[in-house]
Amino acid sequence: MNMKKRRRQSTSAAIYVVVAALAIIFLAISGISAFLKIADIEVEGASIYSAEEVIEAAGVKPGHNLLFLNLKAVGRRITGDMPYINEIKISRVMPDAIRIEISESLAIAGLSFQGDTLIIDSAGRVLQRTADMPYGLIEIRGFNPVDPEPGSLMKTELGNEMQFRHLVDVLAAIEKSDIGDDVSYIDIASISNITIGYAGRFRVLLGNSTNIQQKLNRLQPAVDVINSERDYGETGLIDMSNSSVEWRFTPDR
Repeated sequence: MNMKKRRRQSTSAAIYVVVAALAIIFLAISGISAFLKIADIEVEGASIYSAEEVIEAAGVKPGHNLLFLNLKAVGRRITGDMPYINEIKISRVMPDAIRIEISESLAIAGLSFQGDTLIIDSAGRVLQRTADMPYGLIEIRGFNPVDPEPGSLMKTELGNEMQFRHLVDVLAAIEKSDIGDDVSYIDIASISNITIGYAGRFRVLLGNSTNIQQKLNRLQPAVDVINSERDYGETGLIDMSNSSVEWRFTPDR
């Protein structure tokens, strides 16, 4: 009997120790969380949206508990309302702040869709749907998106995925070459005969998007040669589609 009694006492003691430990942990967490109240919300990298707009979309206010804040949910709320945000990082800054770091997409091109204009970035992500084409954007020709949603990559009809891939390659190369201000349009109707308008005077035949960065890096030097050898203002076709030939210029007649 004494053995059974000692066992019961030992078991009860163990349970008491576990419960006491959990109670101490709970009280410690409760005590710490009581002090970890948000007092400051920092927003970095926002220019298209104001810091106030970002904070409002985040749904976070001073006084909210910093410890139990769901950072992923906060990020989803912000990007769901703000399609120009490309990347977002949210972090706790002890003892009483959160930091929201934003990387915004740059509008580079637009294309017609059901009477409106879709504004996109160099990754082919839809940023906005507007009534008119904003000044300075590259016009996309020959591409038909399917169910475009702001904040999401454009989709195309089944079987035309390569067309989107080529378009993104060209847009990224244009952005990297920093010639976007001189490119008026991209005609992507044929992925083997991609054409762009350049400097208001030239049609540039790129062929497909293979080695597209090298082709575009050679474009302005080619225009400089044409300007030096011909009457300034002359228009025509610059053919850069042949990888074995630097380029060839055919003036308009």
